[in-house]
Amino acid sequence: MRGRLTALSICLALVACSHSGSSSVSNPATLPPVALRPPSNLDQVTVSTLAANPSVTTGTAPASVIDESTTSTTSTSTTTTSTTTTTTLPPVPISLAFTGDILVQRGLWPTAAKNAQTFGSTEPYDFSPMFSDVTELLSNADIAICHLESPIAPPGAELLSYPKYQVPSQIVTALADAGYDACSTASEHVFDGGGEAINATVSALESQGILQSGMARTPYEIRALPTQVGEVIVAHLSYTLRYDSPPPAGEDWRSALIDIPRIIADARDARSLGAQAVVVSLHWGNEDSAVPTEEQRQWANELTASGEIDLIVGAHSHVLQPIEQINGVWVMFGLGNFLTNMPTKASRPDEGQDGAIVTVTMTRAANNRVTVSQPVVYPTWVDKKSDYTIRNLSADLAPASAIEAGIASRRWFDEMASLRRTRNILGDTYLVPGSYLK
Repeated sequence: MRGRLTALSICLALVACSHSGSSSVSNPATLPPVALRPPSNLDQVTVSTLAANPSVTTGTAPASVIDESTTSTTSTSTTTTSTTTTTTLPPVPISLAFTGDILVQRGLWPTAAKNAQTFGSTEPYDFSPMFSDVTELLSNADIAICHLESPIAPPGAELLSYPKYQVPSQIVTALADAGYDACSTASEHVFDGGGEAINATVSALESQGILQSGMARTPYEIRALPTQVGEVIVAHLSYTLRYDSPPPAGEDWRSALIDIPRIIADARDARSLGAQAVVVSLHWGNEDSAVPTEEQRQWANELTASGEIDLIVGAHSHVLQPIEQINGVWVMFGLGNFLTNMPTKASRPDEGQDGAIVTVTMTRAANNRVTVSQPVVYPTWVDKKSDYTIRNLSADLAPASAIEAGIASRRWFDEMASLRRTRNILGDTYLVPGSYLK
């Protein structure tokens, strides 16, 4: 279940709103079970200091996120007895869900416009119905993280789609409705619309209570800062292998290229601010290839060997790539396309419609670190013939036949073909168990 953040809460969590005024804010007395909030060791004074000077660090991480001891005292008029009982509570895991590329190409826009008319929206586009089959899965995670590859068009700007992207802002509303809490935004397209499109993207996500990593409106905002999710304080970092459009002069700080020493330094910086878990999203690899490149493998080895990274999540290839454990760290090399109108042809294989929701759990361990469970894959497929609905194959294919499932035979066979392709790349080890694995 998704816990929404107010714009001010996001400012505190990211410690990056140097353009807005600061005020004394206290956490509400009660929070939704999985609400995101600033780490408990970052009080308002620290937040203000960091916003003014990003070089300031806060020292060591907190020893614990929760109070694990209870004290009771009893007294009478003549004697006082004090008894202290310490109860060690087992750590409560948090669940994380990740998805692949969300590439809002021009071919999606007419369907989104039709949806807006059908459902009486006052907006020109409605992308939310495309996520309707996967919303429950995403919303059930404590934190769901997307990869938004398409920058948002600034107000009044022309919409663009391939080779440069500036897409309708209504996609962000759909992401919020689908249950996303955060997105990685560093990609080759990050500078397609210049600084104004970056500003528009970050502001649009912020307005919907969605955190992001990979774009910045100010030099300070690129700094990845931790957010508390349940009992675990998580930092999310995002980097890309290249830019298709050059950064505006003097504005390289607006995003981040893959640079191993920098990533490790950023992870250490996040830990100095209290992060117990560091997740790194990487836009890398070769398009349309299910095989990780030697460069991907080298980068993955160097990052996981550092001891600073807890999970690597890959994007950009537009097809699924393997999941492996390297130096004890899970690496998802590529999660495929989650929402796309990518054409199917010789150079764009059918695998371009295949994707996944991949979940893991993180459990707080000793020394302010976490353990990460083996990833679990829920295969997905973009149903281009049914208004680009993202299908959850583990649910659709659970019945014994198309008739029993109550879906058209064409869709059934297309989904079965998608599942076969996914199994060929990932095998069955990571796929969520179920009767759909016939």
